[in-house]
Amino acid sequence: MSEVNEALAMIAKVNNEFDIGSAKSDFEKAKSAVERRNLQTGALAEISENTTEKLQAEIERMTVDDEVSRRLQMLSESSLEKLPE
Repeated sequence: MSEVNEALAMIAKVNNEFDIGSAKSDFEKAKSAVERRNLQTGALAEISENTTEKLQAEIERMTVDDEVSRRLQMLSESSLEKLPE
């Protein structure tokens, strides 16, 4: 039991010497500030997006996807037609 008490006393001494509680608190504050700044930057970027351009890009992506599907379907059908019976 005395060894446990000595270990706890040493831990408390180290914590006090290095002020670990304060460092942890400072880290949490910095982390919160960075997260808040990141959220603000993301929100500003979202607000500044041009919705017309965004919709146009989405339509183009869907058109390309449809064209790829159509060509794959044609390729599949032509492969089936060429198979010997």
